[in-house]
Amino acid sequence: MTNQNFNDDVAERPFLHGAYEVKESIFKGDNAGENFSSVKRFFIHRNGYIIFQDYNDQMKDFRLDIDRSWKMFVLTDYNLNRINLGYMHREKEGVLEIQYFDKDGEYILKAKSFDWKKLPLMRNDFHWAVDK
Repeated sequence: MTNQNFNDDVAERPFLHGAYEVKESIFKGDNAGENFSSVKRFFIHRNGYIIFQDYNDQMKDFRLDIDRSWKMFVLTDYNLNRINLGYMHREKEGVLEIQYFDKDGEYILKAKSFDWKKLPLMRNDFHWAVDK
């Protein structure tokens, strides 16, 4: 049986699948106005995880479950610790906001989707990859 999906190109993608560039990071708390975030991009992968890329191009990944009724991302790390993040998606604008609360205040990442297929890794070229 052939499904014409050799490279996963035509497989269905999950809700919010894609790449997002952080355009603004906001902190509402005692030190309001400080830029708190080192996240420059994040990626919602089709296999149920999210990857955060910092300004040093270091990556950190989490399992991702999306609760659409509560508008929550539930992230799980490798130690099975869970983190709940609120989200707001403005589809027409391609904007996704992620919200996190802790004892210090509220953190918000405002990100805009972009075409992940144009990233250097996706070019038909040779690429080095180093894992720790």
